[in-house]
Amino acid sequence: MRSIVDIDNDIHRHRKEIARVNRNWHAFMRRERVRKSVIGKLGGKCVRCGFDDIRALEIDHIHGGGLAELRSLGSGDRLKFKLDLLPLKELLEKYQCLCSNCNSIKRWENHEMPGMKRSKRSEQKTRLELLRKNLEALYDERRKTLLTPYINTNLSQREIGEKIGIHGKTVGIWLRKYFNEEPHKSSKKTSKALTGRTLSPRAVIRVKKSAAMTPELRQRLSVMLSGSNSPNWKGDKASKQAKYLREVRRKKRDAVGE
Repeated sequence: MRSIVDIDNDIHRHRKEIARVNRNWHAFMRRERVRKSVIGKLGGKCVRCGFDDIRALEIDHIHGGGLAELRSLGSGDRLKFKLDLLPLKELLEKYQCLCSNCNSIKRWENHEMPGMKRSKRSEQKTRLELLRKNLEALYDERRKTLLTPYINTNLSQREIGEKIGIHGKTVGIWLRKYFNEEPHKSSKKTSKALTGRTLSPRAVIRVKKSAAMTPELRQRLSVMLSGSNSPNWKGDKASKQAKYLREVRRKKRDAVGE
């Protein structure tokens, strides 16, 4: 069983909480009365669309500058009390009643949204496009500067890419884009791979995908692949497997016969 002191402490705490909630409630109702009074003086409905639900109506500064006035007064409640005391003529000259949607649209049209005060949105978009074009031009100039020393050399795309730190295929793309040149001759490794009469499937795929292929090497590869000397890798593999299975069966029969 609790003591009298503990019960008295709980009673005191509850009375303080009730007083605090009561003060907040009365302050809220007082602010709402002032807000309804100001909105009623401004017509009680949105001046643009005619919406009249007071829950979504707002007080708007006709000529802007609401945020600065709000900061100078310290809070929106003080602003409402100030407007309630203004003469009706002065109130109607500077302020109007808008719904939430129309107020947001007005702020957007007048470029009053956050981040749009120093420059308009259209100006920002134009400046952004100009900056992107300038950046792309700088990238093009840098790529041309990188490739210019290797234009009249006998280096392959892969070798040029290793020297400037990019992939060989990217070198070919840049050569065609900026200098209208065909890809440079293939490296020694690719040329050596095409000197033989047969190629493995993996080597064929690698050579086909190579961006360093010259017309001569492509023609040599097509002749090798279309001629009778090109191996049938699937057929060879199947024949080897069949031969191995026949050998295994023969050994089993010989073991059973013994």
